[in-house]
Amino acid sequence: MSVRSRVAVLLFTACLQAGRFGLDRFGINIGLFGEPRWWLIAMLLGTVLLAPAQVLWSGRLKLFYVSLLLYLSFVITSALWTPDADRALEQIEDIPLLILLMGSMPLVFGENPQASVQFFLKLLYWIATLFGVLGLVMGSRAADGRLSVLGGGPNVYARIMEMGVFAAIYLWTRTGKVRWLITIPFLCAAAVLSGSRGGIISLLAGVGVLMLTTQKPGRLLKFVAVMMILSALPIYLYADRLEMIVATRFVETYQKQNIGGREFIYPHAVDTFKKHVLVGAGVDGFRQTGGAGLFYAHNMFLEVAAEGGLVGLALMFSVLLQCGSAFRHSVSLEGKVMAGTFVALFLSQMTSGTYYDARQMWTSAMLAVMLVPVELHALQPRSTLLNPPPMMSASRN
Repeated sequence: MSVRSRVAVLLFTACLQAGRFGLDRFGINIGLFGEPRWWLIAMLLGTVLLAPAQVLWSGRLKLFYVSLLLYLSFVITSALWTPDADRALEQIEDIPLLILLMGSMPLVFGENPQASVQFFLKLLYWIATLFGVLGLVMGSRAADGRLSVLGGGPNVYARIMEMGVFAAIYLWTRTGKVRWLITIPFLCAAAVLSGSRGGIISLLAGVGVLMLTTQKPGRLLKFVAVMMILSALPIYLYADRLEMIVATRFVETYQKQNIGGREFIYPHAVDTFKKHVLVGAGVDGFRQTGGAGLFYAHNMFLEVAAEGGLVGLALMFSVLLQCGSAFRHSVSLEGKVMAGTFVALFLSQMTSGTYYDARQMWTSAMLAVMLVPVELHALQPRSTLLNPPPMMSASRN
């Protein structure tokens, strides 16, 4: 793996995980210049566009790549008919960055997909470990006791933790070294303390998928045994906090049927869709037409239906259907891990997350597609933005 590829993957991962973090959380308000993600994407594009490399374009990747960019382009285009574009600015400014981030992926990972994904997963592991330590040692807690760090949201924090868990399972499977499993109980404890109900469900589902698709029965039993032993320490250290969060965020949810206002949010999203069936109310249209006082619909399908209508849903489903087709052909360990990660993050998007929050989900999907074996492929040179690699003829995969 070349130095250029390592730098590109490092910058991509930093931008991916930086989210909407900005200096305004520390009282320094200098607009977009105070958000590291814009500096990171600029450096990333400079790295992949100015440093010549070769990119593998398969027919399957080409189709997925174009479909995803068409879907995201429609989302940003819907700003033309949103009720008030000025009020939608916070959402609108997210989408071009998401398009640039997803659009750069073949250039970032395409030179050596398998090695690049290995490095990417290692970075996710160490980022999650760092955030896990920060959260457990000095993380801020809201009035209801939910854990987060650096002013970010608990749901985003839980998502970082679960990606770290998936990366740890991959590294243990790839190397056979138990030391990669040591952090998993602590990352899981941090995820529980975030109070993210959807995050916990997707974490459990992701671990289940990875165990079934990547482990033999003997290793599965070994994993369970190691987890039972290692979990004793975080349970002992954080018993009181875990008990409080489980009682308030999980037990009471079941007993009182408290679903965080979604009993009002979901019907409003459906009503918005019915009023704007064809192309939706436009980006941020859900909030501007009522939104039950909330920023987004807390469900990916309902958000796209309300703000993109039938056209938005059709474009999104075209991407999702390709994911299912590609994942059936995933044979490498890296491909299976990225496919399993996509499944987990997809479930997470069913209960929380905006268009921009879905960036990890789409990243996992595209990497899984890139890692699908191809029968015919071509290495296409790429040097500048205005001279992209020519698309190869459709492959037989």
